[in-house]
Amino acid sequence: MFAFALFTSVFAADKKTFDIPAGTADKSLKQFTAQSGAEVIYPAEIVRGVKTPAVKGEMTLEEAIQRLLADTTLNVKRDERSSTFMISR
Repeated sequence: MFAFALFTSVFAADKKTFDIPAGTADKSLKQFTAQSGAEVIYPAEIVRGVKTPAVKGEMTLEEAIQRLLADTTLNVKRDERSSTFMISR
């Protein structure tokens, strides 16, 4: 169990390079998923029409998705067990 906890915390701190242009949340979240390899769950109707800023550079998954959703009406939570990001309003 200790090895699993250690692996999880190391994985969470891993940085990836992101290059997501400004756009709408539905497209930006799909690009985030493709570039991060993370699973993101959200109802399509809450992201439709929401504008997101560009996210570029090397950062953790958490940093990237927080920047992507900054100044929007959307919130993100990460399930600790599955590492899935869940988007809500």
